[in-house]
Amino acid sequence: MQNYSHSSRIAWSPLIDEYWLAVQPVISGKGRRLFENFGNGVKLKLVESKRLKLGVVALHCTKI
Repeated sequence: MQNYSHSSRIAWSPLIDEYWLAVQPVISGKGRRLFENFGNGVKLKLVESKRLKLGVVALHCTKI
């Protein structure tokens, strides 16, 4: 059995069809992926993006 994070389990749920994410970009070259252990990943379409204060980016995405 693979060890899925909570976000990974939720992302595969058929009840979730869109995401609103707030991203604080950081260049580090390391770290965990938000939706890890997905093989090919989660296919998302960017619907809208907004740049907020202090460099945060708000993303509205839907599943493809």
